[in-house]
Amino acid sequence: MTSYTLYPTTSPISSRSSLDPQDESIETTNNDKQLKTRLVQDSLSCPPMVEETDDRRPSLRDSIGLVRLHILALGTATIMAASTVLGLIWRGSATVIGGGDPGQLWRDVVTNGWAPVAVTICSAAIRTAMSLQAGVLMSMVASVLLQKQRVKLGDSAFLSIIRAVGVQPVGFLFKGGRGIVKSLGFVGLPLLVTITLVSVASAFTSSILLWDFGNIRITGSFNVAYVGFARPSAITGTDIWRSPPSEFPRFAEYANTSDRITNHPHVDDTGLTFRVPIPMTVKNSRETLREYHGPATVFDRRVVCIAPKEFRILHIMLSEGGLSYGGNATFDTDLPLPLRGAEPDKQVPFQCMVPDMVPGSGVNITLCVMAPPGGPDPLGIEPSFPFLKSSYSTLNASIFFMLKGTSSNNSEGWRDFGRRHFTGNSPSSRNGFKVPPEALVATREGPWTVTKITGVQYLEGVQVAATACVMTENGFPFNVTIRSEVDGPEPALRWNDPLNKLELNVEENLGAVPMYNTKNILSQLNVVGLVGDQPPGLEQRGVMSLDFLKTDWSMPLHAGDSEDISDGMFELNPRVLFPWLQVWGKVPGQEVRQTTDASATMKYPNSNHISNNTGAGHPVHIALFLDALAAAGGRPALALQSWMTTLTWQRYYDSFGWFTDKALGRYAQSVEVFAPTKWNGFIAAMVIVGYHVLIVVALTSWFLVVNRHTMLGNSWQAVSQVVSEATSPLIERSGNLNDSQVEKMIRQEMAGEGTGHKFGIARNRKTGRVEVAREIDRQKKKLLA
Repeated sequence: MTSYTLYPTTSPISSRSSLDPQDESIETTNNDKQLKTRLVQDSLSCPPMVEETDDRRPSLRDSIGLVRLHILALGTATIMAASTVLGLIWRGSATVIGGGDPGQLWRDVVTNGWAPVAVTICSAAIRTAMSLQAGVLMSMVASVLLQKQRVKLGDSAFLSIIRAVGVQPVGFLFKGGRGIVKSLGFVGLPLLVTITLVSVASAFTSSILLWDFGNIRITGSFNVAYVGFARPSAITGTDIWRSPPSEFPRFAEYANTSDRITNHPHVDDTGLTFRVPIPMTVKNSRETLREYHGPATVFDRRVVCIAPKEFRILHIMLSEGGLSYGGNATFDTDLPLPLRGAEPDKQVPFQCMVPDMVPGSGVNITLCVMAPPGGPDPLGIEPSFPFLKSSYSTLNASIFFMLKGTSSNNSEGWRDFGRRHFTGNSPSSRNGFKVPPEALVATREGPWTVTKITGVQYLEGVQVAATACVMTENGFPFNVTIRSEVDGPEPALRWNDPLNKLELNVEENLGAVPMYNTKNILSQLNVVGLVGDQPPGLEQRGVMSLDFLKTDWSMPLHAGDSEDISDGMFELNPRVLFPWLQVWGKVPGQEVRQTTDASATMKYPNSNHISNNTGAGHPVHIALFLDALAAAGGRPALALQSWMTTLTWQRYYDSFGWFTDKALGRYAQSVEVFAPTKWNGFIAAMVIVGYHVLIVVALTSWFLVVNRHTMLGNSWQAVSQVVSEATSPLIERSGNLNDSQVEKMIRQEMAGEGTGHKFGIARNRKTGRVEVAREIDRQKKKLLA
């Protein structure tokens, strides 16, 4: 059994309980307070008095304590880990906004609504770690003040206790009062104020971080669905030329203009251009589509326009609703693709319907497709399809003659001829009019061949500019990959919108009436902006990207089990897309076909005039073509490409419900998520965290350098060291007093005796105890009891 023995000692406390411990000899007059006891285990001898004054620095574990070491180490690791998680969330959002791929993990987090939860959890972890570490830091500050900075006697008890229990910086700063603030000095005070501000700011970390959040759209998870890609060969669809397009759908595109024909003075080439309609009929589904892998119909929309070597107008006829020009054209033998193979000087016949010119109703432009249905190929060849390297590279293409009638003088020209020559009811008045070959003067201007009529009554000064354009008409289904990093809103046709108007001057305006504004649509089709220095990118146009390398071009998809690749073909035959008309009368000495080529006359219908013919389409299509031709600077290839793309999409979606074959497709659409949209709050939070970590390092280092007599977190040591000859009178008399009363007592009893004395913890040279004592040598910073 362990027993304890009481060893009496004398305490030199004066009868007047002086608070001044300066005198080294103190009279003892109060016998009731002479006895002090200390417990010593009877199995041990009394330890010797400590005599050495060279105190060694305690170990790291003894100085800080195991629990507080874990708080500093694990707390810092927690702060770093939480900050890293937050940084990954913000970096993922920045990657998405910048058009990159943040990774599947980030997508899973934000699409499931976990981003705000993660921010809240990380903020709570940071706040908790910072709060615990702040308590440890305040214990260190108290220890440093007691051992190094010297404090007022009244603050010694508070600071000694703080070493054991710890408080938050706000409580430390306001509870300690001005005395501690003055004791901190020029180094400690800024650190304490900073850690106090950081501690207060850390309480709002979650709110600061969530300040950056907003709604953004990202690519969602993939879905699987069956997608149609082939349609029956015989369908009676909408007359799209006379019907307005209800939508201008989003599509995918691959373009490579590096192979454009630029070394031929009379060729206008758009370059390699593949366009793919998105196989979805719902507008919102197309607009929010981000990625698609599966069957889709690919259309080669490369257009090459060439100026004929000669363009001969041989006769003019009256047709059922307008005039028609007949004649032939020849081409150079050194033409580039896709018209290679034409026989030298082979005559290509044409019979194109044209409207007569009516003032104010638009210019006189006609597009006619060579040969009526069932007729021979006008060039005697199958124009090549050299851009998709596959077995069907020679499937048929369409050849358009684009005619633009103008007048070089102030006469009524063509309109006057049409009104005077073909007016009357007699059969002879409806016979055709032969144009003498010697009356034709032809010159080539870029991709146009301009033929001027001279010396002919009613036609003096009339001239026709013509170009021949070749374009592959049909589409073929392939397994494609299309993607976009952003949504693509589909443009709408505006009605006389002055805020979004396509600006064209009088010379460039080829007749589009002001009731339609086609700027946004032409931008999507890459006409507006293409002629300028910086053409818009796919995302700016709202168009998806066709991944050329990841698309399987080896063979088109077949319809069913058929071995004929044309069974999967989407047929778009311009020869049946536009009307062809019956021709009246005869031309003496010439053989004239009784039907025109399929023709699209760019003439706004006029019910009061002969121009109200069946060749005129809906005003929307006419406005799109004329505006495209003007916006492209007169380049016929671009105008035809954009115009035929619109007609193709109209036909495609009109037929979509009849597609007979289906295959699996994978697609991902955008979803709206709540995620960071800016960096302001994150930067502010990381500044708070950064200051906190720096202060932790600074105060911990300061404490370890100064510390000799403190073991943080030890209550008995904190209480024992505050009991000394300097503090015993206060301890005995302050049992029923509050701190303010004790401070008042100190000021009263030490008045006139040097209230500026500072106290600290040091080893008593006489007793060997570490205790609170007064500093008497400020020069050498020695503490003596």
